[in-house]
Amino acid sequence: MSVAILLSIAAGTAISPTGPPALPAQESRQTAPTAREERTPFGYLSAGGLADKCSDHSAFSISYCYAYLAGIHDAMRAYEVWLGQSEFCPPAQVAQNDLRDVYVAFIRSNPKYSTAQSASVAVVALKDAYSCKSAKR
Repeated sequence: MSVAILLSIAAGTAISPTGPPALPAQESRQTAPTAREERTPFGYLSAGGLADKCSDHSAFSISYCYAYLAGIHDAMRAYEVWLGQSEFCPPAQVAQNDLRDVYVAFIRSNPKYSTAQSASVAVVALKDAYSCKSAKR
């Protein structure tokens, strides 16, 4: 799945045949979540909300972050096994701390995605960091 499609899904917009749409303009502060707000308008955890949890050093937040990102990693591995398609290609023994660092760095470099759905943005961040084109298998 292309990065444009994943970001389109994360932003809640459709892909046109001519390419990905621009991210929607921010709505008023009352309806659009910010990086500090945890939920998107559709009820999903926002990318910024997850980044905040991953940056917080409390045991609960770190555990939540690790579990969330490990779930995405595991789901993508299952996708690879069942369908023979790889979304990203991390090293065989990638540490949860590395997944967290990749995700937080991606959000810090791309704050415009902080209001998007976190799981889709996490896949894009991991694809960016662990490209299958550069992976040695």
